[in-house]
Amino acid sequence: MLSRILPRPGTQSTGIFKQVYNGLFNNQCLLCAAPCETGHSLCPACFAELPRTTPCCPRCAAPQPHGLVCGACLKKPVFTRAIIPFQYTGQNLRLIHLFKFNKRPVAVASLLSELKSQLLQEKQKPDALLPIPSHWRRLIWRGYDSPLLIARYLKRHTGIPLRHALRRIRHTPHQLGQPRKQRLKNMRGAFRCRQDVRGLHIALIDDVYTTGSTAREAAQTLLKAGAKQVDIYCLARTPEKF
Repeated sequence: MLSRILPRPGTQSTGIFKQVYNGLFNNQCLLCAAPCETGHSLCPACFAELPRTTPCCPRCAAPQPHGLVCGACLKKPVFTRAIIPFQYTGQNLRLIHLFKFNKRPVAVASLLSELKSQLLQEKQKPDALLPIPSHWRRLIWRGYDSPLLIARYLKRHTGIPLRHALRRIRHTPHQLGQPRKQRLKNMRGAFRCRQDVRGLHIALIDDVYTTGSTAREAAQTLLKAGAKQVDIYCLARTPEKF
């Protein structure tokens, strides 16, 4: 059933994702219709106005003066490094909604390019990219795996291999609108490691980092299985509300 909806791991990107590479809306900016570069969805002026996460904690991308490690990561670190260029607000929210809920990866072409550029600048690159998996029920309902598409884009442009070492074993309720404590409770025991990850530096891939409950549970599962280091790469981070 799933094979009819989503491409199998290791196969080429589907036609919908190739929009990112093929003449995006005649190279017109999605926000103002001004000319933009091939492979981008926004003109330089609109791209420069997108809300950014900097300065932020280098481990979770939480807003942090001078880019220092935040108190939460000092107290109980999970991620070693976070690359999350944008805030999930303003025009970023609109663009990511088009990607995530309307199956239009072309909308986030500029955001993907920035994520790729920041990854290429890293001195210590991960051994593998690992998209955070959704439960099969959610995949059937949505019919679209945005973390997988982001991971494939990064693999294509960086050469870092893609792995599917995690399996979602519990169907958790929608996290939208739930308090942080409830989100954390919902995610306990949601993943199982199904590959040998001992000694590996792994980068988890997701579209949006909200409270981090899903990513943290996935990271802790990998660390318990012997992973050396776990990073988190996303397009955007929700401004902290809790």
